[in-house]
Amino acid sequence: MLDTAHTSGASTLTGAAFIFGSALAYAIYLVGSVRFISILGSLYYTSVAMIVASVAILVHHAWIGGWELWHYPADLYILVVIMAIFSTVLPTLLVSEGLRIIGAGNTAIISSFGPVATIFMGSLFLDEPFGGWQVPGTILVLAGVLWISLAKR
Repeated sequence: MLDTAHTSGASTLTGAAFIFGSALAYAIYLVGSVRFISILGSLYYTSVAMIVASVAILVHHAWIGGWELWHYPADLYILVVIMAIFSTVLPTLLVSEGLRIIGAGNTAIISSFGPVATIFMGSLFLDEPFGGWQVPGTILVLAGVLWISLAKR
């Protein structure tokens, strides 16, 4: 049974608005990036994007939390660097290269499988619950990707 205490009310609408805004920003990024990637190349474009994002994060951290950045255990910084490389830089570079090679539309279709794969892997490897709104949402995403893929033929 779905827990309605966490799936109704103003928080749900706020969350839906954030999700919609994120999807819109990502779509604009995908479509807008193609032009710059063709001019700059995917490696240079990704490098600039990562530097700008890093500066924005550091400014935000300084504004919100001060410069308390170096008081964590050393092992944490090693994990952060590994995660930054394998979970942020390499995937972003691969998306940029995908944009260069196959265009924004096909890259968007392929990248829409990411959240669905994350749900399944979280359920499989981390014993996260799978159910409720995730089932129709997953079916809707997969149906949409299939529909757009078949329409392009």
